[in-house]
Amino acid sequence: MAVSESDFLFISNLLYERLGIRLEKEKGYLVESRLAKVAERAGVGDLGRLVLLLKTKHPPEEVINDTLEAMTTNETFFFRDTAPFEALKEKVLPVLIAKKKSEKAIHIWSAACSTGQEAYSIALTLREAFPHLSDWNIRITGTDVAGKVVAKAKEGVFNQSEINRGISPPMLAKYFTRSDENWKLRDEIRNMVQFRTMNLKNDWPSMARMDIIFLRNVLIYMDNESRKTIFGRAHRLLQSHGFLFLGAAETTFNISDLFKRADWKGAGCFQPL
Repeated sequence: MAVSESDFLFISNLLYERLGIRLEKEKGYLVESRLAKVAERAGVGDLGRLVLLLKTKHPPEEVINDTLEAMTTNETFFFRDTAPFEALKEKVLPVLIAKKKSEKAIHIWSAACSTGQEAYSIALTLREAFPHLSDWNIRITGTDVAGKVVAKAKEGVFNQSEINRGISPPMLAKYFTRSDENWKLRDEIRNMVQFRTMNLKNDWPSMARMDIIFLRNVLIYMDNESRKTIFGRAHRLLQSHGFLFLGAAETTFNISDLFKRADWKGAGCFQPL
């Protein structure tokens, strides 16, 4: 049964109010397919009854969270789009290493990190290309709104299909070990990244100033008002010498005048003004 217009509108408004995500009308099939299991876990049977439960005066918080997590897109893979990680290796990190050689510290944030492949790709880039930074304070933070994907990210365990999306055989042999039918990142890489839950729509918690922010493939789901707010927060958090990476379909153009694009083809890299 197709989702009713009123049920779609309720879920759409819930997503926007809680996460800042705009759900277009043609995505009604996603509501139906993704929330069927949520309704089952909540013991209400179908989407209509799930919406009725969510409309009650005090809906169970775990059901709200389950609904929101089910409706977020967690598509990710290692070294996604390639160009940002080439720019990180060839352009960004050399500049930062030269600038910060006295304090020997670099702070990097992977926002909307999903199951961790992006944050771990940053860690692998650092370890592979800059092994001499072993005595530096390299702090990589990964955050996502969905607690389930953050828990998976912390484990650092990936199935063969996930490994096949971006990990070369030499890198697999060097940085992963077998874990039953899966592959587990070695502690030297896992320990480079700290993961926690965070909702970009809400006020951001206190964080260290960042040298690099990866904010990729999440703003495409938001409207310009939400994007502008997040760009403003990112600008305040980013060091004046820092770098902001956005997804291939994302830009600050006509939304925020706080950044300029770095002239590195396909990297989606911006610098604060």
